[in-house]
Amino acid sequence: MTQAGLHVIFDSASNDPPRVAELDVVAVHGLNFKNSDDHARKTWTMGDKLWLKDFLPNALARPARVMLFEYNSSPAIGATAIKLAGHANNLLQWLKLKRKSDPQKPLVFICHSLGGLIVKEALVAATLDVTYKSIVEATRLLVFFATPHQGGNYASLGDIVAKIVRTGMSKPRNDLLDALKESSDQVTQRFEQARHLPERCLVVSFYEGDSYGKLGLIVDKKSATLNLPGTREKQIAMHADHSTICKFDFADSPACELVLGTIADEVDRALTMDRTAPCPVPSYPLNSMAPVKTFVQRLALRDSIRNQLVRPLQSDRQGEVKRVGVWGMGGAGKSQLALSYLQHYRTEYDATFWIQADQTASIDRDFLAIYRLLVETTSSLSDPNPEDVKREVLSWFARVSGKYLVIFDGADSLHQTDKGFVALSEYCPGSSNIHIIITSRTSIAKYMSTFEGVSVGELEESQSVELFLNCAEIQPVRENVMAEAKLIVHELGYLALAISMAGKYVSQTPRLSSNLSVYLDEFRNRRRDLLSEIPDELVARYHHSVMTVWETSYSAVSEQLPEACRLLTLLSFIHYNDIFLELFGLDIDSGSTAVAPWTSVLGSQIRVDFHQLEKCFRVLENYSLCQRKMMQTSYSIHRLVHAWGYDRLQGDGDEVKRFWYAASKLLDDYLKTISDRQDGPVPKLRVVPHLTDNIHSFKRASTVTDWNKIDWLETLESFGFFFVDIGRWMKQH
Repeated sequence: MTQAGLHVIFDSASNDPPRVAELDVVAVHGLNFKNSDDHARKTWTMGDKLWLKDFLPNALARPARVMLFEYNSSPAIGATAIKLAGHANNLLQWLKLKRKSDPQKPLVFICHSLGGLIVKEALVAATLDVTYKSIVEATRLLVFFATPHQGGNYASLGDIVAKIVRTGMSKPRNDLLDALKESSDQVTQRFEQARHLPERCLVVSFYEGDSYGKLGLIVDKKSATLNLPGTREKQIAMHADHSTICKFDFADSPACELVLGTIADEVDRALTMDRTAPCPVPSYPLNSMAPVKTFVQRLALRDSIRNQLVRPLQSDRQGEVKRVGVWGMGGAGKSQLALSYLQHYRTEYDATFWIQADQTASIDRDFLAIYRLLVETTSSLSDPNPEDVKREVLSWFARVSGKYLVIFDGADSLHQTDKGFVALSEYCPGSSNIHIIITSRTSIAKYMSTFEGVSVGELEESQSVELFLNCAEIQPVRENVMAEAKLIVHELGYLALAISMAGKYVSQTPRLSSNLSVYLDEFRNRRRDLLSEIPDELVARYHHSVMTVWETSYSAVSEQLPEACRLLTLLSFIHYNDIFLELFGLDIDSGSTAVAPWTSVLGSQIRVDFHQLEKCFRVLENYSLCQRKMMQTSYSIHRLVHAWGYDRLQGDGDEVKRFWYAASKLLDDYLKTISDRQDGPVPKLRVVPHLTDNIHSFKRASTVTDWNKIDWLETLESFGFFFVDIGRWMKQH
């Protein structure tokens, strides 16, 4: 006998790669009549294989945690050892402790012989004690191996129990037999009377097919099955006796394959029964919610959301609601990712709620619709106002049992300075049985997350090409199609919405679908017009153009810190990647009186120093208009946002001149700073892309303004000398 308790023998979270367990499996052995050492393990072991640990996890479709419940059940210590109610209560308390961080996690019991009676007694007791209510609600599957549920063909339940005892004791004492018979009868009667098995809980009953020596069949089919109505119970004969019925030494042996396959199938069926079982509360909205048909799955991001929602909480955070913020620039695919999660995992929840969170009024509208769905379970308001409705809906979430998913989509106004600021936390349910996903263009969503949240960036190249060809309705039959598609998605910066729009435009333009190479020139010449198109509902289920989304973010930044907007425009005249802070020539010492010439374009009322520059980048990052590169202590801007920053000037010659000259002076000053430094070629090579882009922007901008200032030409000349100095003249030329 090892130590009594609930012991974890396998946890997918400890595997490589680690996966958070989405399922708890609890195995309960029968009584230890032979007084055998380590009976809890030996019940399930043949040779050196404990199949619950060695075979079962790989057979299940979902990551799992497997536990053995061990209790001292040897009759050698007297009749108290076989009081089933005492063991059942201990099992409940251990389950409550082990599942404290996620009490709603689906639960599977696997029982041998009289261990099944302990589980049945535990479930009956849990229905009568509110502190264990979640255990009954989470139970999805009961697997019984030779458990005597009732009398057999030629014997009473008491006779069958006595027979089980004799498999381990040749001459059991009468007091033990009487106590066990009485206990077994009580459990069976209480189980029948309680009728507590939830509708979504399935049962598998494996029964003996081989005799146990001279004792014959110990628990025959009639006794070993519950005979539940419909398809809720699978009854399966095993070519094994009472002891070997749950022992396997090879995963591919016929008996083990039958058991593993049946358990895996029934687990899947139990977890998806929500599809057909009546739900006390309908999901909102009532119409089907799914990603658009051209959506490209981003499984790593979806898995990240899932792992954070099922990840256990630290002991000091028990009872918190789990929230995952999903943020990224407009058009990155945040809403589609949330829809993908909802579609994939909706059967795990009793109901799901999709709430449009772009403004307070839209949340109030959706809360009112949800309230009307719940009106039968909440107090009825004669003339509901938003505050009353919010109180009633949140109160319902606080008291309801079950598991629910709430998605706040498009929560972009989370900063208090935003014109349409949404106090989202006031609408978030606080119950631990609720999962919340928040999608937003602002990285403030990250800080609303229980854990790290999910940043949605660019698609991978292969995903981008797949999305483009799907939307363009082109089959990659020609050799050059894939190459041309790669060039197009690169130009679009692997941005999901822009790629969807481009593909749809190509599908509606025959001259382009037959010759993709023409599209790039057309996009570059008509970029602003094409990005201003509002997408088709079937393409993106998005009501704004790419341009409108960015303009909205730009306006929010302007209200909060106008200098940050002007900085974004300035950055459009250098390269969009690796924008390192040393480039700006600002002293980190706040007491410095030096003034960098380029700062004049920011129009700041105060002197721009290093800390003010960091603040500008911080605000831009908050609205996903730039991204911080952690490993390089620098920033980047999406290539389309970078191009849009220039396009916003709309050919205003004076503004183009002003910002180009400021950017060129910034670069020129940096060249002077590093000219005498002896720290190797890296600083010089690092600035090359910025110089190149600045020169290209000079060429573009010269079509809208008159460039006749000598000092501007002198700046360009200094760039030329720099390229000669580092041996890059011919390449840049």
